[in-house]
Amino acid sequence: MDLKVLLVNAPAEHIKERHYEQPDIPRIALAYLASYLLCSDIDCVAVDAKYEKRDLDRVLDVIRENNPDIVGLTAMTPEIMDAGRLAREVKKNYPRVVTVIGGPHATALPEQTLKEFAFFDIACFGEGEYTLRDIVKAVRTGRPLEEIDGIAYRDSSGAIRVNRPRPFAEDLDKLPPPAWHLFPPAKRYPILGSRGCPFRCNFCMRVLGGRIRYRDPDLVVKEMCDIYEKFRPQVFEFDDETFGIDKKKTYRLLDRIIENGLHKKVKWNIQTRVDVVTEELLIKMKEAGCEWVGFGIESGNEGILKMTQKNVTKEKARNAIAMAKKARLSTGSFFILGHPFETEATIKDTIDFALELNTTTVSFGIMMPYPGTEIAKMAEESKGGYKLLSKNWQDYNKQTNDVLELKNVSGAELQKYQLIGYLKFYFLRFSLRKFKGLLEFIDLRSLIFVFLQRVLGLGR
Repeated sequence: MDLKVLLVNAPAEHIKERHYEQPDIPRIALAYLASYLLCSDIDCVAVDAKYEKRDLDRVLDVIRENNPDIVGLTAMTPEIMDAGRLAREVKKNYPRVVTVIGGPHATALPEQTLKEFAFFDIACFGEGEYTLRDIVKAVRTGRPLEEIDGIAYRDSSGAIRVNRPRPFAEDLDKLPPPAWHLFPPAKRYPILGSRGCPFRCNFCMRVLGGRIRYRDPDLVVKEMCDIYEKFRPQVFEFDDETFGIDKKKTYRLLDRIIENGLHKKVKWNIQTRVDVVTEELLIKMKEAGCEWVGFGIESGNEGILKMTQKNVTKEKARNAIAMAKKARLSTGSFFILGHPFETEATIKDTIDFALELNTTTVSFGIMMPYPGTEIAKMAEESKGGYKLLSKNWQDYNKQTNDVLELKNVSGAELQKYQLIGYLKFYFLRFSLRKFKGLLEFIDLRSLIFVFLQRVLGLGR
């Protein structure tokens, strides 16, 4: 029999960080999954409710109109409650539908996710293209789920079974490009030139594996050209976890962008490490149309930096930012407040360093003990000076902390310093360019509201 699959990025019940919960860019994971299903002759529809700004009722309308056999959902940790809410409604209205959850949260906690959310039938962990295809075939043919790598599921008795992991895809060039035709046109599109990260930062999970797997740069640029011809976007966002590590492949990518004339038509942004870029590379990136480079700085205190296991220094950060500015690139810096053994003094070092670097944009995120990270283990065991305040996954938002505090710095104080950091960065050295970055990257109104409500005790 023919089956129909509906893939969904569930709508957010509460808006805490607007550029995540109501983004202007569609979710690339859904587009890759949908594309592989379609190329496998499986009927598929995709809905990114966050990007399309659909509420729960409008998503349920799509489900009713399409009458799918399988509903696949994706979720990061702060989104898992929203995905569970949608799955509950699906099961209530269409009990025969098989619900599948994937994404970073299910990858970190496949068994626990099924225990916590009774309305998920199957949890995928790891990359989803091949796994989801096999699930569809199993539902269609009656093949036992125990034969599918990379899933947890409920057996006929209701017991949860966890199968062996599925190896990561070795040849990414065999995967078809994302099925963007299933989504409303966007002004910005994500691009993946590689998957995986070889570094071992204590706050990161490495959901796509600990080894970088590259796509052919020629195919990446062809994909960019195709998207531009069909949708005329203004910006491409490279979602590579660390852009530019393989210099040979990176220069080939840049050369192909220039040869195809894309550098005159569209801008693109990347994120990388301060110890990866060179002056020559940054200049070439600018020539090829790069507009903005984001750097994970993490802290302005050398002692804290050493404990992150990121193996970077403040001097490397200074050099990288200076080289990017010299290349006339806009810059972004990402910092975390609440590292292990953090104090008010080390947090002040971070804010001061952010002011010194004076990048175009900044993010001061509060440390979150995301499942699968070393930080999560430390928080669970009350190490590093941590006190875990909540296990409500909806609270796991780095801009509005309800989850973690330290022995020397309370949760309210972390929020206070976060707001102070933003106000100092954007208003002590005010510029129109920075103000534009503020509007694009930070929902300052929400941060001020959270500060007044929780730190000063208003609105309770």
